[in-house]
This record gives sequence, structure tokens and C-alpha cells, in this order.
Amino acid sequence: MTLWVLAFRNVLRNARRSLLAAGAVAVGLTAVMFGQSLLRSFQRQMVDKATGVMLGHAQVQAKGAKDRKVPETLLSRPERFTELMRRDPRVKAAGARLLYTGLVYSATASRGVLVAGVEPENERELSIIPGYLTEGRYFGGGERDAVMGAKLARELDVRIGERIVVMAQRPGGEMQSELFRVAGLYHTASVTYDGQIVYVPLAMAQRIRGKEGQASHVAARLKDGDSLEAFAGELGAVLSDPGAVVLTYKDVGSEVVGIKKFQDAILVVIMLVIYAIVGLG
Repeated sequence: MTLWVLAFRNVLRNARRSLLAAGAVAVGLTAVMFGQSLLRSFQRQMVDKATGVMLGHAQVQAKGAKDRKVPETLLSRPERFTELMRRDPRVKAAGARLLYTGLVYSATASRGVLVAGVEPENERELSIIPGYLTEGRYFGGGERDAVMGAKLARELDVRIGERIVVMAQRPGGEMQSELFRVAGLYHTASVTYDGQIVYVPLAMAQRIRGKEGQASHVAARLKDGDSLEAFAGELGAVLSDPGAVVLTYKDVGSEVVGIKKFQDAILVVIMLVIYAIVGLG
């Protein structure tokens, strides 16, 4: 009791100093809470964008692939994994994709790109790209429709309805190309997404690459990302193919996890500095 009385008297003895100290603590805590909230919001947006454009929350891939982003080992009969994912009530959408590097060229220019073969009917729910569309449509039902970023379209000098050619190397070494028409253009403000990816129907991507009936991965988008770990664990337990593996976006997009860890470390340093300033008065 005596200790509390002494402390109270000390506070009253120099009210101005006490108010300044209390104000410093309040401002410091407010700044930390605001910064933490802002950082968490930014991180959630970063994850939502990464998973919504290409990664998905979870993927089924073939085992043994060295590059998990663009796996060279492909899945056979990917539709069985798509159906397995769709049966889970936690899944909002699922679909197969075939990814590989290729060349796209117009009448005036050419660029190296990532060719993304997708299932348009599934991709509308699986991907956030349709929401970034600025011109045209996200596939119109034609097997030769192509969707690309507005930046890439400017570099190729093509517009909606104009023709492009997509070319890639087949397993035997020969080059194969197919003609497409630009159906839609999108803008995400990301140089990578807007300038380096061409989306085409999955069947056409398989034909170009000579990989009919195969896919790089089957991706799932969950209704609630917080259920990811439980979903991935349960899905892995029921996979009937020993040559397939379940991965989360953290496994495939390791740079996203790295950025989050770096930002968290910066936040800890800032908190320590603020606490030190407050502690020293």
C-alpha cells in the first residue's frame, strides 16, 4: 500500500512530466497499433492478389517438379483432382492450368511470355483477372480467344479483335504455333501480370505444347483462406494418386511468405524503438 501511495505522490509532484509521459505512451501505442493494422491489411491484399491471379490457395501438382511455379512434370487426367476439390464445401472454385514459356508475336513485334492455358468457365471464379478487365471480354466462348495485359498489348501493338500467334516448343524439339484473336485486355498495375502472361483456352495450350490431357497443376480457391491448412491436410490424405502432391500458396509462392516475414521483422524493430523512446522519457 505504501508503494502505491509513494507512486501516486510522485506522479502528482510533477504533473507536467507525468502528463507528457502518459501522452508519449498513448501516442506510441496508437502508432504501433495503426502501423500493425495497416501492415496486416497490406499483407492480406498481397496474398489475395497472389492467390487470385495464379497461385490459388492450394494446388495439386505432380511430385518431383523442381520449379513449383511452372512445373516441368505434369499431371495426367487433371479433371479427377478438379472434381475431388469441388466436392469440398470449403472450395469456391477449382480448375486445371497448363503453364509454359513461349513466344507471342503480332504483325509488328514479338515478346517472350508465360502461356497460361486455363478453363474459362472455371477461371471466372478461380481468378481475379476478370475483375481487372478494361477492354473486351474474358473469353467469349471461342477456342482461339486470348486474354492479355494492356501493357503487353501496347508492346505488341495489338487491339481487341486483332490476331496474334502463340508459339512454343514441343517435347521433340519442334516448334508449334497457333493463331488467336485478342478477346480481352486487363490492367492490374503489376508489370509481371500485365506484361508477361497470355491466357488461352486449356485445350489450345495443350495442343501447342503437345500435352493433350495434361496440366501443370489444379488450383483451388477457398471461400475462407483461414481454413487453408486444414483443407490441404485433408486433401492430401485422400489423394488416390501417389504421383501427386498437395501444395499451398506458401509452398509455391515462397517470395510472398518472405515478404511477409521481412515486413513483420521491420514492425518488431519499429515497436522496439518506440518502446525505448517511451521508456527513456
